[in-house]
Amino acid sequence: MKTLFKIHQIKDIQSVKYAFRDYDFATNHGLSFADYAEVEHGELESEDFEGATYEETVINMLEYLYEKYNIGIDSYPRGMHSLSVSDIVQLNDTCYYCDFSGWKKM
Repeated sequence: MKTLFKIHQIKDIQSVKYAFRDYDFATNHGLSFADYAEVEHGELESEDFEGATYEETVINMLEYLYEKYNIGIDSYPRGMHSLSVSDIVQLNDTCYYCDFSGWKKM
């Protein structure tokens, strides 16, 4: 089964208070999906990331994407910075906020 992913990053990091900040700070300072742009998308084979539970499978996919988009500049699409705190990864219809430690389901 395929899982669609999208990576969203803040369009103008100078214009928002929560760029590169943790989820709690962001939600208390106006976190808005309207501040984000899609910078990458694709699909993953869900079977390649299977965990004992659905939640483990999701974490495995998120961690794979985090590693993939932090290896080197050649792995980033044009206009994308490395995957970092305050970025949002969407798996199918569910979004996850990249926090200082792990991911927050939105």
